[in-house]
Amino acid sequence: MYYKGTKAECEDYNANVTSQRNYDGVHSVKWAEIVAHPNGEEFAVRKHEDYTAELQEIEYLAEEWYTE
Repeated sequence: MYYKGTKAECEDYNANVTSQRNYDGVHSVKWAEIVAHPNGEEFAVRKHEDYTAELQEIEYLAEEWYTE
């Protein structure tokens, strides 16, 4: 499951989950990578099961997210 939004919205969600989960930099330094759609206008971040956001939920990223 992913959240779709602006780059800033996805980065904010990622930062919130990262800070709440206390990533220490040993195994990971952040929750997830932000995925940019090739159109340059859409962004997505993996949804954490314990944290919600006011962003559009999408089940999976279609193949078009990974093509140029």
